[in-house]
Formats: sequence, structure tokens, C-alpha cells
Amino acid sequence: MDVPKINLLLCDGTCDRALRPFACRIFPVAPEVGENGAVTAQPDIRGRNMCPLWDWKNADKAFIEAVGKAFEILAKDEAALALMRLITGEIREFKRFCK
Repeated sequence: MDVPKINLLLCDGTCDRALRPFACRIFPVAPEVGENGAVTAQPDIRGRNMCPLWDWKNADKAFIEAVGKAFEILAKDEAALALMRLITGEIREFKRFCK
């Protein structure tokens, strides 16, 4: 059986670091919007196979805290909170298939 070849987009680290989008700056961290509306930082399971920091064992704790605070600030904007809810739902669905 032939295995199809796919192209996977990965960062090669050559971009202008000052111009990276927010999602790149916080990877592999994602927002988690709880049932009570509280927003926290969580490891982004979507990065499990491409980022050695996805499980946070070696992640900088100050970085994780700073991202969590950024999420709290962004959550004050309804559009940003709606996006974080969508991301939370997407990650929850993704986790169902990654057990």
C-alpha cells in the first residue's frame, strides 16, 4: 500500500520575530474557557507532535503565567472571548481523538 505524501507547514524560525502573530507568540499554549467563563492557559494538544514544550515540563512558568494574563485581558472583549470559546471547543473535540 502506498503511503500518500503530505506537506506539513511548520515554522522554520526565519521570520521577523517582532512581526509574528499572537498565535505564534504563545504556541504551544491555548486558552481554556471554563463553564463559569473564566479563561486560563492550557497546553495546546494540537502541538503535541511538533513542539517539545507542549506538555509544559520544560516550559518557562513566567511565560505561561504571562500568556494566562493576556488571555484574561483579551477575554474582556466579547469578540476575543467568542474566539477563545471556539478554540476551547476545537481543542476539546481534538482531545477526544487523542486519548
